[in-house]
Amino acid sequence: MSLKFPLSGRAIRRLARKYAAEGRILDVMLDIVFKLLFTANDDDSREALRLLLSDCTHRSVRNVQVQNNEILPEYLTGKTVRLDIHVTFNDGEQADLEIIIYEMPKLKKVVKAYFEGKVELKNLSPEQKWCIYFRYKGNEKMESLIQELCRQEEGIMRADRALSKISRDQEKWAKALFREKAAMDYSSGLYAAGKAGEERGIATGYQRAEAKYTKLLEEKDRENARKLKAYGDSIEKIASVTGLSPEEIKKL
Repeated sequence: MSLKFPLSGRAIRRLARKYAAEGRILDVMLDIVFKLLFTANDDDSREALRLLLSDCTHRSVRNVQVQNNEILPEYLTGKTVRLDIHVTFNDGEQADLEIIIYEMPKLKKVVKAYFEGKVELKNLSPEQKWCIYFRYKGNEKMESLIQELCRQEEGIMRADRALSKISRDQEKWAKALFREKAAMDYSSGLYAAGKAGEERGIATGYQRAEAKYTKLLEEKDRENARKLKAYGDSIEKIASVTGLSPEEIKKL
């Protein structure tokens, strides 16, 4: 999904209504769609999230409770997915998980090998299967692969059904399109500010933007460090994960 040119709010609403009526599928690779998919008030959505977490943690998850289901204005143009979740594993242990970002493995070779008959889906890891679904859902050339994944994996089948449901909701489409428009507007603003700065010999627009988002990232590192510290992780481990100095961590 991509807006080819700037649209007014009214035009975006019309486009959202059109796409929902046509049954066009939302792009799950967009962070807001990912959140909408796994936090919908729907049995398929809840079960898909439970099974996704079970696959990613390699532990059976019994219950999932989403604690943070809002996209904050300051993260409107960010590329990071944040989803705070409280889980109960089958053995009774509970944990708070924060989905921030999941780096997809290189999939092209795996998919190519599958279509050449060199790799069977049953031999792929659960994470690979989910990533293939996220990456290639909506790609007509990959439809047979997606359907096979849905047949073999209940979690992916549930996610696919949930995605079809939210894709028929024009409000969900409107949120996704407004999100994309905000990202385009932000990028255009940065570019214009940068060009103006170059003409004056200074790039104040980029500097301000960089300072703002550097501050946000630093605050996020400190927040993560506090959580890890509360869990009892060592200063050295926290420093390696967050990039903060041991002195900074000790002060938190």
